[in-house]
Amino acid sequence: MNDEIDLRCLDEDYVVVRMSDRWPYYEPGSDVDILVRDMTYAAAVMAGTLRRTHDVDIHRLEHCVHVDIVVRGSLHLRYDFVERPPYPWYISPSFTRDCIARGCIRLGARVPDIADECLLRAWEWKYHVGGPRESAKAKHRLWAAQHWSAKASGRWIKYCLDLSQRSC
Repeated sequence: MNDEIDLRCLDEDYVVVRMSDRWPYYEPGSDVDILVRDMTYAAAVMAGTLRRTHDVDIHRLEHCVHVDIVVRGSLHLRYDFVERPPYPWYISPSFTRDCIARGCIRLGARVPDIADECLLRAWEWKYHVGGPRESAKAKHRLWAAQHWSAKASGRWIKYCLDLSQRSC
């Protein structure tokens, strides 16, 4: 089996969240988080493409859709489609649309620009503060701190701070 991630079937309507250092390669059993406008549609397109050559399972959850490549009964790779960052605080619904529109191609996949990547990584770290995975997620805080800019600060205010909601 080719251990490379291929997202060409998604056209340009996605960004990979927190691209791994090994991209486009992956370790069997791992996952790739993908921010999309319509998770049901994106998952159907991906599943249809993968079914030509793989056994595929689809799992629909409240905040995401998983498309799993299964090999000999075990998870080989999970595509995790989300329409918005899955955190319990308010993030403007326009973030997904804007993040995808600003995305750029790197290593054959569409990724967020640096400022949006900072937000995504900071939110990921913040979500796990005080929990059992906090130390494993500290790398995201460090990455965001190293790349933070005035543009990222402006976007934090634009997408997070809404006094009518519980803000991040």
